[in-house]
Amino acid sequence: MKNFCQFTFLLFTIILFGCQSISSEAQIDSKEKSSLKTQLDEYFNVLLDLKQFNGVVLVEKDGEVILRKAYNLTDNMDSSLHVTTAHQFDLRSISKQIAKFSIEKLQSAGKLSIHDPIGKYLGEFPNSDKITLKHLIANQSGLPREFEDEDALNIFDMEPAKIVELIKKEPLEFEPGTETQYSNLGFQLVYYIIGQVTGQTFAQHVQDEVYNPLKMTSSGAHFYTDKNNLKKFAAYHTKADDGVIVRIPHHEKGSKKQAKLYSTIDDLNKLLHAFQQEPYSKKMASSTGIIGHSGGSEGIRSHFQTNIQKNYSFIFLANYDGIPFTDIIKTIEKIVEGKPYDIPVELKRSPITLSENQLQKYAGTYDFKDANHITFNFKIEDGKLTAYQNEEFRGILYPENDSVFFWAPDDAQSVKFILDSNGDYKVMMDMFGAPWEGTKVN
Repeated sequence: MKNFCQFTFLLFTIILFGCQSISSEAQIDSKEKSSLKTQLDEYFNVLLDLKQFNGVVLVEKDGEVILRKAYNLTDNMDSSLHVTTAHQFDLRSISKQIAKFSIEKLQSAGKLSIHDPIGKYLGEFPNSDKITLKHLIANQSGLPREFEDEDALNIFDMEPAKIVELIKKEPLEFEPGTETQYSNLGFQLVYYIIGQVTGQTFAQHVQDEVYNPLKMTSSGAHFYTDKNNLKKFAAYHTKADDGVIVRIPHHEKGSKKQAKLYSTIDDLNKLLHAFQQEPYSKKMASSTGIIGHSGGSEGIRSHFQTNIQKNYSFIFLANYDGIPFTDIIKTIEKIVEGKPYDIPVELKRSPITLSENQLQKYAGTYDFKDANHITFNFKIEDGKLTAYQNEEFRGILYPENDSVFFWAPDDAQSVKFILDSNGDYKVMMDMFGAPWEGTKVN
């Protein structure tokens, strides 16, 4: 597995993964509850055997908790990797869903409208007459995902107002409302606007108006709140180049402190119960009846969702980033819904031989727009396809067939080249458990 430039993310797509098919026909009733629990537990234990999960899981159906369990790669309770169901995990972008919930509550109270232009709350701001609060929460503002070089800016030391000033200088990537592109910068404005409307920091507002009323007693924020509630923190972990899982810092230089929230699976389940109530279930659910969000960065992964139409919910929080993130989401859904699903197996991928002429059509630079414009340059060197990220060597790619490549025989991450309708190649690259699309720019 290769180490890529880190960024927070939102994942909803299915990844390529070696697997064997089995069939699930479990129906939730009192008689078959234990059967469903067995299937879920089996799946996570297989991930554990493959060293592809470390964290906690909670699954609920028809108001009954089916599975609530911690899965650990080590039995050493003194290890920073070891977690329990009582551990508090950083939520990362799950904070965005909490912000949406807060916006709906404030709108119901008549304190704001999602149709308001952001200039109403931010004063002078470029394009403030074009960008609405709804554009921000729908990722349709046109603002980029991140600042171009966040580490150089040392954003972690900046107060929210200073970050807003920097966002003012960012050019729009498209006209507001015409496209959808995930933007962490847009949500920094959402958090700030909530603070402007309530006269509190976003973190304090969440503490007072979300955590406290729902009795989420093990939840809190690292910054900007009057309550220090951190007692059992789940430390971040990633796999080093030598394959060893190592602990890493959880406050990186590019981190923004406004919405550094943490919680437990039990507290998040209380929040999902609140989402299931009117008017929030109707206002917040997608067209398929789902309310939820994912989050993560280097060392941490988080996801929670409730399906209003089918009456089930699940949460998983991992303090290790080497997990098949989207595969886990899709597999839990399939198991709970009684659909066929896949059990992962150990990969042993075999390369084929492609000529330099066959490889040459994939050479070039590709822009991953939704990953904050990360660029990868694929070159032909010594008869092999090699990858460079921002001119830094990332490794050799081995062909599995004439369009799909892999990094190592035991690595599920793939690089797939696809010919589009214009006759140009684009690339789908697995990063952090999900595929991201790169467009060829030269």
